[in-house]
Amino acid sequence: MYLREKRMFILNIKNIILYIVGMLFCVSSIFVYIANYISYSDNAELRSMVNSKDAVYIVFGIGLGLLCLAFLSRWLMGEARFFSNYFEMDLDGYIAYSDLGLVTGKSNTFTMLLLSILKPLYMKGFSFDNLNKSYQIILNSKTCECQCRNCAAVIEQKTYFTGICSYCGSSDLNAKIISGERFYNIRTDLSLGHGKPEFYRGKHVMGKRTAYIICAFGCIGIALINMMYALDRITHINDREYLRKEFARYLSYELLRKEAQNSAAFGFCFMIGFTVIAVFMLSKTVKLSRVVKGSQFLAGQKSPFITESVMRKNFHRNKPFKKLKAIQKCGYMRSFTFEKHNSKMMLAVAKQVVKDKCPSCAAPITGAVYEDYICTYCGNKIMGVIRRAQ
Repeated sequence: MYLREKRMFILNIKNIILYIVGMLFCVSSIFVYIANYISYSDNAELRSMVNSKDAVYIVFGIGLGLLCLAFLSRWLMGEARFFSNYFEMDLDGYIAYSDLGLVTGKSNTFTMLLLSILKPLYMKGFSFDNLNKSYQIILNSKTCECQCRNCAAVIEQKTYFTGICSYCGSSDLNAKIISGERFYNIRTDLSLGHGKPEFYRGKHVMGKRTAYIICAFGCIGIALINMMYALDRITHINDREYLRKEFARYLSYELLRKEAQNSAAFGFCFMIGFTVIAVFMLSKTVKLSRVVKGSQFLAGQKSPFITESVMRKNFHRNKPFKKLKAIQKCGYMRSFTFEKHNSKMMLAVAKQVVKDKCPSCAAPITGAVYEDYICTYCGNKIMGVIRRAQ
């Protein structure tokens, strides 16, 4: 809805390429620096000239810059996912910076600056209103109607945000929304996720967790192999017979020792590289373990709103909302959002955005501007798509 999804998909591939290239640049530049240090250990001036000539510092700087760029892009994409989810759950189309500041834990100025960066790169469908000191976000032409799915009563927005129908007491509430040319529903139904942790998990979470564990242990194994290789070279650094057998092309004993040292440096550099990747994979595994724990906790809730104190007792002792936001930004969890109630932030669960489709041909409903909608694909007339707010 508010994400430039095709662009984000391409940029995500770009980030993976930047990670790989940046890591190769950093590891290779470190290895070349160490190799030059070993080769010219007896001549400090020549060693300095060779390192400058090979531009190892520049290559390392480029590699580090690529890694930082990938991390920054990944962080911005996570922020864009979070804001998009929050915008989709909004009903009236006006969001104050103060509300966003409460939900994100950031200042109004930083929030405005961040959204200014995100809009041309990753997001769309909103504008800034800073006139008359209103300081708010305006979502594109959003109108809505809130309704209880149990008794069919039309309810006010403030009643919808309480999570309970004032007529029958049901928590099965629904909001029909037109935003721009898109039509969708926001449904709040605790029964959908009760006892079903997978309802709150993102796509293929358990498969990703298994893949990360396999990759982490694979990288640890490769790192250990490189470490043993490097240690083998170091332990035989003064064994002439071993060195002549391994490096028969060298006649000088000093050259044999330097070649063994270079081989050891090569092993240690790759060990460091694969160790970094293993740590990254393990951190992902830890985050996905929190997804499993968090989804199981949310699946057992009977209230549509959860306070941070309750989350602190049952999910994570230290800043549970912050941990949950980090998981949501990665796309690992769904069907919940953060809302402001009486100047206090709460977690609203069992919320699901449903993109409605034509019941005749299953084509998406787009361009809905009237109560009755004519499907652009099959010509079917759909009654009561939405009653526009007055």
